[in-house]
Amino acid sequence: MLFTRIACCIGFALSVSVFVQMDVYAQSTDTLAVQLENGTLSDEGLVEGIDVTLHIIDQQNGAVLASGIADIYGRVDFNDIPIIDDASYLIVAEYQGVSYHKLLNVTHLGKSHTLTVYGTTDLFDEILIEEQSVIVGSADSTNRLLTVYERVTMVNYGDRTFVPDFDQPQNMQFLRFSLPRGADNLQVETTFEQGEIMTVDKGFALTSRVPPGSYLVDYIYTVPYSDASLELNRSFTNRTDIFRVLIPAELGSLGSVSGIVPSSVLIQGKEFDLVETSNISSGTKLNLVFNKLPEPTLLENMKAHFDRVSQLGLVLGLITSLLLLSLGIFAFGRIRRDGRNSRDIEPVLSDIADRSLLQEIVHLEILYRDQKIEWRKYRKDRQEIKLKLVEQYFAEEGLPS
Repeated sequence: MLFTRIACCIGFALSVSVFVQMDVYAQSTDTLAVQLENGTLSDEGLVEGIDVTLHIIDQQNGAVLASGIADIYGRVDFNDIPIIDDASYLIVAEYQGVSYHKLLNVTHLGKSHTLTVYGTTDLFDEILIEEQSVIVGSADSTNRLLTVYERVTMVNYGDRTFVPDFDQPQNMQFLRFSLPRGADNLQVETTFEQGEIMTVDKGFALTSRVPPGSYLVDYIYTVPYSDASLELNRSFTNRTDIFRVLIPAELGSLGSVSGIVPSSVLIQGKEFDLVETSNISSGTKLNLVFNKLPEPTLLENMKAHFDRVSQLGLVLGLITSLLLLSLGIFAFGRIRRDGRNSRDIEPVLSDIADRSLLQEIVHLEILYRDQKIEWRKYRKDRQEIKLKLVEQYFAEEGLPS
């Protein structure tokens, strides 16, 4: 956003305390006047004494050019402003802890410019969601993932700047947006001039301050689904004028929302299922259900199955090899101690590998891995199977156990 670049330049200027030397720039100068207005009715006229700074930003530098204090009429005059064709001029006023700004260029010099400031509030009373749209953008059938895009048009109808209250987070007086369970890969873009994204319970929040006016919040995320359906529970933290949900017909269908049956609409030649409702109160909860979502094809299922089998096979193969090694050493030790046979153990392992006791070993290892049996029982059962294997071998070879 433009503000990011501006803020960086301002930060640079303030951090090094640079005041532009007039001889660095062209000799031609001009004037610039700032007229402050207070947009909060109860604070109307309270503009005297507000600090106003003028920043100049060109391709090489960003610096504070001049500063002044508004007079009783809210006016500040800046003189001897260097004229630089490719520079920007940024007016910044600080009022009740909030910065307000206006960006100008060289053609605006020699004129008076109005900058409106506002009182502050930490109440949601005047903030309204004018529109909110939930649109299913795409589906990954192999991994059963939906990509969902949401756009929120937020309006501050009041005459005060909303300032979030993080000193008392239990009051939840900040901008919050709900996300479905399992949502991932969140990306957010806004038209707010500043602010950060915070993770909160069941969604995310913005630290942005909201002056009177209209703003956009766009965000996108992925959410998993099972079988061919997905249920999303949506909570509304602000009053909402219009709420709509869309899914392309090629990706699935939409169930009724709050008793409203979906309609079919064409958007840019593409068919969508649409549900639209209005006048939603803060605290309302809606249940969104998507049906007939794409499922993996037979080929995709087979590939996923063999991938899992391959991975499981590697793990079980390693477990089995270690077990057989342990069993082989045990059996070999028994044979050597009896002095009966010193033959290579490999035939023992090949015989064992074909027998049902081996399946018991693998099953036991899986139970222990999944924490379905205690260690003592695992150890006892494992020892018993080992003894059975050795006894089975001795019986087949006609050796005394």
